[in-house]
Amino acid sequence: MTNSPNQNPSAHTPVNVQQNSLSATRTTLVVTLDQSEVAAEHLAVVTEFAKQARIPGFRPGKAPAAMIVRRFAKEIAGEFKQKIVGKAYRSGLEEAKLDVLNVVNVEPATIAMGTPAIITITVDIRPEFTLPDYTNLPTEITPTDATDAEVDNVIEGRRG
Repeated sequence: MTNSPNQNPSAHTPVNVQQNSLSATRTTLVVTLDQSEVAAEHLAVVTEFAKQARIPGFRPGKAPAAMIVRRFAKEIAGEFKQKIVGKAYRSGLEEAKLDVLNVVNVEPATIAMGTPAIITITVDIRPEFTLPDYTNLPTEITPTDATDAEVDNVIEGRRG
């Protein structure tokens, strides 16, 4: 069996993640979402707005999508950008398999319909290190038993 591009389903993925290590504890993920993914997210946001929009002359949820986009352009753009950044973050972490401690910076490039979305995410990660051999270490245990003289001294101190 040969692996031609038509037979390999992973030949074209809608999400591309490039990982750049800045230091032992900081890395940058450049996540590129295919334009089909961007279009799907935009459609999902418009559909969500259409379900909730109240437009005179139309029953709730029955207004044309073009009218919804025109009327709620600013709100749709904000929600759309949030959804794209969120999807890029989740996809990037899923593919890179990082143990993220903190998100330092998220820089979305231009996010628009008909173009791929490129988001750069800088994160702090848990550093990888090897533990030294900690078994069979020499230890010294000092006795903690009280002597009769110490007990008598404490009793006399309480009486006086």
